[in-house]
Amino acid sequence: MRDGAGTIRRVIDDTAWDEQVIAKLDRGMTVTAWKGDQALVLRKTGADLEAKQAKQEKFAKIGPTVIANIKANCTLGPPAHLGEAATFEKKVNPGKGFEVTEFENEPLSLVHHTASTGEEKNPHLTVENAHVLAAEDILNPTSKTRDVRSKSGEDKSTINDKLTAEYGVGSVDNLNFYQPEKAKGGQGGKGQKGGKGGAKTAHEELPLSGYLAFLAHALTVGGAPPEYGEKMITLANKMAEDQHLDTSQLFLRAGMDEPAFVRAVFIIDSQLPADSKLAIEAPVRHVFEKWWYVDDNDPKVPFLPAPEALDGPAIVRSGTQYEQTTFSKLEIQYSQKYFGDLVTAINAFTPAPQVVEVVADKKKGGKTKK
Repeated sequence: MRDGAGTIRRVIDDTAWDEQVIAKLDRGMTVTAWKGDQALVLRKTGADLEAKQAKQEKFAKIGPTVIANIKANCTLGPPAHLGEAATFEKKVNPGKGFEVTEFENEPLSLVHHTASTGEEKNPHLTVENAHVLAAEDILNPTSKTRDVRSKSGEDKSTINDKLTAEYGVGSVDNLNFYQPEKAKGGQGGKGQKGGKGGAKTAHEELPLSGYLAFLAHALTVGGAPPEYGEKMITLANKMAEDQHLDTSQLFLRAGMDEPAFVRAVFIIDSQLPADSKLAIEAPVRHVFEKWWYVDDNDPKVPFLPAPEALDGPAIVRSGTQYEQTTFSKLEIQYSQKYFGDLVTAINAFTPAPQVVEVVADKKKGGKTKK
């Protein structure tokens, strides 16, 4: 666009192009530019810039004319729907012995409330497996939208179908975060913070708030506008507030969701730039490398290494018996064994909350950080 003086005013100026596009492409990332609701995916192959519409299959080399057109007609900002205020319209879905409360028509409402309809309500917050699909949809170069999809008509099963069919990864279960069990007889119960010796378990090192912060940071590191993570956390915190829960005091329970957690983390990690991966040791990655990503496996099912040769090839296949154990028992065994490694990597990866305000503490005359 030109103003009265003839100055060209780009939607993406040269500084933004260099810092938000070229710098990311040089790191091996892909970048999404938006023209209305149409997503254009950019990447760099060698010295060549390439682009494609998200819905198309193949990239094509682009030159100065196309680059100038992109600068003049596209933006790097988030899709328009991220600027819309969340509605927080609750929908209660009854199930067999439980009910689920979610925010309707909010694709980034990835945390719902679950409670039993029996005498023991056992309320908790559930991170839907849709959060893994959202990471793939937003970051994966093969995504047809490069945007979070509507969850209308979707459930855990159909989400897994799409993870498998569209991205070649294994199915992922939901992650359930509970309040610590109340202490019995003055002693820390299972899952109780400050248990034996006062030391935290790996599960206690990662509250729901920490997992959500990891997901939001991973989306941003992967190249997504920060508004995705911000809106996701806003919706999750509102759900927690409405249900009188605190995301910083909800935890995965030992012996329940470790396989789902490990698989989710590896799938999300797979969409991060090569220089920004989680600090997971190579031997641990090797154990799971053919378990979460199944597209190149033959047949296309999860594989795991045999227990006596963790550093060997992945040979135990889904659905098979192995000596005196089964594949399902092995994946539980491996996931529980390395759960702490992934928690440590997540906490090292996720930036600590920043101090946004310092106020005077009138009673003590000191300062309190907020």
